[in-house]
Amino acid sequence: MGKAAFALSLLASTIGTAHAENIQSLGFNARGAQIFVDRDTLKVSPPVRGMRNFEAVQIMASYDLSGVRRDPARTEKALYSFNCKARTINLLSYQRYRANGTKLHDWKAADLDFKYEAVTPGSLTEAAMFYACSGGKLPSVPVPNQGDGLAKVEDEE
Repeated sequence: MGKAAFALSLLASTIGTAHAENIQSLGFNARGAQIFVDRDTLKVSPPVRGMRNFEAVQIMASYDLSGVRRDPARTEKALYSFNCKARTINLLSYQRYRANGTKLHDWKAADLDFKYEAVTPGSLTEAAMFYACSGGKLPSVPVPNQGDGLAKVEDEE
């Protein structure tokens, strides 16, 4: 089985096979991580009184880390919330999985104004923001692979 086919089968197993046909690859970074978004999870979230005073766009992203060395995880899933006007992001949930599907990490966060931070230019996360904020359209110009958007993956020395 090829690398792309293996990655898609692993992602399908972690997000459910019913949605496997709605997965969109957005690209790779310089270290070999690949980002996918689940089109079915793209939604606009209205302001939430007392928590967030702006409309946000949310989407579930998965990272295939099989090309990244020195990392026990092979897949990461993240539910992102974007303030498209301000170009900021909040991570609402995060999971890491080994190649065999064992969950390594799982947490959730509140959707609060002050938790939104600037998106790293050129990162895979920026590609997800462009996709989500455009209503599910791919960018006409590829996002440069300068950043990685993955805080957990260390650079090799």
